[in-house]
Amino acid sequence: MTMNSGPHFDSEFVQSLHAIAWFSRCGQSLPDALLSSLPFEAVPVATLKKAMRQWGSSQWEDATLEARNELTGFLAVQARDAYQQWNIITRQAKAEVAQPLAEKFWQPYAQQHGLDANFLHSVQWDVLALCMEHAYRQQRGLPQFFHVLLKVYAAGHMPCGWEGGKYPKGRLLIW
Repeated sequence: MTMNSGPHFDSEFVQSLHAIAWFSRCGQSLPDALLSSLPFEAVPVATLKKAMRQWGSSQWEDATLEARNELTGFLAVQARDAYQQWNIITRQAKAEVAQPLAEKFWQPYAQQHGLDANFLHSVQWDVLALCMEHAYRQQRGLPQFFHVLLKVYAAGHMPCGWEGGKYPKGRLLIW
């Protein structure tokens, strides 16, 4: 994206996403450094079968939708003019970030492991919301839920569910 003023994401951000070893540690123990860096409790999901149930669950969908609603609600109030560019930025994020990552990393992984469409939808939803958080990063007080999820992806794991209460109460499930 080439915008210099207003909301935007930059090539360094996009390159950092391409440098992630996507899903390389799924099913392995969670590093203490990751757990201590999260603003809420997280628990591991040990098996692919359990992870699949989680990322297709209404609890996970509700948690990520609530986090995204928190982001859009914040922007609608705190950055009304910049928020008008949301749809443009989303289209660019799909074309410049999500689609290339899906083709290079997510789809091959899904095919290799026999994962359903819920897997791809979950990852794409997270990354597109992450791109929006990044694009509006200049706004003070901006919600950062999807940047928290980025820490999980960057550690080679996948955030896959939510339990123990309606977001933001509860725990993040990580495969």
